Amino acid sequence: MQAQRENFHLAPFPYLGNPRDESFVWWERAESNIAAVGHYSYLAGAYSFTTSVGYAFVSSPFGEVVASMSAETSFDEHPILYHSLNTSGFEPGKAYDSDAQVSWAVLKQIDRAFPKYIPHRNVSIRSLLAGSLNSSEALP
Repeated sequence: MQAQRENFHLAPFPYLGNPRDESFVWWERAESNIAAVGHYSYLAGAYSFTTSVGYAFVSSPFGEVVASMSAETSFDEHPILYHSLNTSGFEPGKAYDSDAQVSWAVLKQIDRAFPKYIPHRNVSIRSLLAGSLNSSEALP
């Protein structure tokens, strides 16, 4: 879930096999993870650096793989995947988007699934952004 607007995201996976390598079970191969991370990158508008033992890759904000390293690469010869970003286009001013597709939708799902015995309180985004609440005050 994305709560803040990211320019880049670190997506750790413990182990990924190469794409289309049938010696790995489907969930170990890179295809499903490339799709999931690419989808996240697209929705977030962020680069995703996917680190793993094995296949490692970088996904652009458009969901495409812009750099990758094979699971068969020798650690002695090439121990890490490098990719440079031009950070001059990163937007430093806006740290979050309260109406973002990823964060708001997930938050609403969590809210709807919350157990009924836990009190629900509705607070407007405006009052949260105003910073008028602290942990010792009752919610309006």
